[in-house]
Amino acid sequence: LKNGKYHQKSRHVTVYLRHDAVLTDKARVSTPDFTIAYNKRYKIERRFATMVRNHGLRRCRYIRLRGAKIHITMANLACNIVRMVSLLFPPPKNLKTG
Repeated sequence: LKNGKYHQKSRHVTVYLRHDAVLTDKARVSTPDFTIAYNKRYKIERRFATMVRNHGLRRCRYIRLRGAKIHITMANLACNIVRMVSLLFPPPKNLKTG
């Protein structure tokens, strides 16, 4: 008893339902294959960000999965066309302004 109340010193440990998945992911992250894949990931993430920012992939305007697939395909097509044009016709490097 402490000050007329019960005082208990204990720690509570919470084990989540999918703790095994957390342990599996921690083991996967420490592998060399994961490091190689993770170092290449920025290229894909940059393309996703471009499609979200410029081609409307933040929000799908279609109700069904079929329309969403068409939307994603058209956004990919537009993004790839923009990339091809910029690779084939790069802007000139020596532009003098003034």
